[in-house]
Amino acid sequence: MKPNRPSQTALLIARTTLFWSFDAEAATLIPPGAAEVTRWIIEATDPNAAVTIARMQRPIVRAASRLIERILLPGITIHYLLRKKYIAEVAAEALARGVRQVAVIAAGFDSLTYQLHRQFPEVLFVEIDHPATQSVKRAVLESRGSVGPNLGFLAVDLSATPLAEAMKAEPRWNPSAPTLWIAEGLLMYLDESDVVSIMKTISAPGNSASELVFTFMCTRGGHVAFRRRGWLISRLLRWSGEPFRWGIAADALPAFTEACGLRTVEIVEPGELRRRYVPASLEAHLPPADGDTLCRARVVPPSPKPPEKRALGFMAGKMDVRGDIVHASPWLESGEPKRSE
Repeated sequence: MKPNRPSQTALLIARTTLFWSFDAEAATLIPPGAAEVTRWIIEATDPNAAVTIARMQRPIVRAASRLIERILLPGITIHYLLRKKYIAEVAAEALARGVRQVAVIAAGFDSLTYQLHRQFPEVLFVEIDHPATQSVKRAVLESRGSVGPNLGFLAVDLSATPLAEAMKAEPRWNPSAPTLWIAEGLLMYLDESDVVSIMKTISAPGNSASELVFTFMCTRGGHVAFRRRGWLISRLLRWSGEPFRWGIAADALPAFTEACGLRTVEIVEPGELRRRYVPASLEAHLPPADGDTLCRARVVPPSPKPPEKRALGFMAGKMDVRGDIVHASPWLESGEPKRSE
């Protein structure tokens, strides 16, 4: 992203969320309260917000917007809603399981932690994001006077500061506490070395109860691109200062995460998201799905230590170790043998 300017992708997704909130059926895919937060963001970033929001509700504008999407990248805006719905379900499951921390890397203008931190005051929620994006979001949320003490913000440029170092700025952060990490719409913009660094930070020793849910771009024909890749989309990404840098084939991902200390639990492609969440009445009116792919991975637990080669407790004599078998002779320099009473 360009310096001193909020992420254009984050702004696009915020507008997308508000756009679909005016559709009765699609609005059911949006988490409660999310449309309200995105409206605050648009009002803070768009000098003509009132006009923009009014236009979103005009039938002719809505029809034109959907036509443009079909031409450029069919199904992408609904995909944004679906991946957020999946991540929200993963978060709910993790919180029910007892995670004590939720960290969102490159949170953008997403409202998940804002909604959850009020429901779970005993859990620490932390957003890590580029200062240019986070400063806008934080100012908006704090101006509403509704940010609790268990929601923290770390303004960090991860291209310059490693994640492990960045987390030290949050004094309440416990590296060994069970944690859910979220990296939505981020890793494709990083170099592979940065992706590896983030994953290894999450899987560092002592984090065995932690989990990561993230999105990634699949490589196709040697390119990191959407399925319906077009020259215009690639040019727009470069113009915005947010070109794709990292991608991987879905069947190669489990080995990649395993090498980083994370075991892949589930890979969910755009079509599967549609099957899970989109009602049949809405499916008929939507273009074919496109978008990034979701992955859920858990920290690989440490290997159990091999059993110690020692004699049983009632054998106090010398031990003769041959291979993996321990042979104990209680009568060799053993002192008084244990007697059965």
